[in-house]
Amino acid sequence: MAEVKKTAETEAPVVARSQRPGRNDPCYCGSGKKYKKCHLEHDEAEDRKRALAEAAKPVDPEAVKKEEKHTLQEQVRNKRFAPAPVKNTFTKAMFKRKTGES
Repeated sequence: MAEVKKTAETEAPVVARSQRPGRNDPCYCGSGKKYKKCHLEHDEAEDRKRALAEAAKPVDPEAVKKEEKHTLQEQVRNKRFAPAPVKNTFTKAMFKRKTGES
């Protein structure tokens, strides 16, 4: 059974998602009801509130740029990108000379 923690302010049980019982297991509050008939809706509503609050946080553009730069550097380091195709004859000839291809 999941460990129940109560906060001082609300006295409502706070249960981590990984510790929640299955839908048909007894509820963690000790009421004797199945979890789906007792606290499931409340817990899912709390999850939705938490997800909305997380999504509403402002995004730092500098952090996004830094992450994109890091991702690109990682791709270059691991050579996970394909070089652009060479289209014209002159460029193909210069590319072959530069890389030593025949």
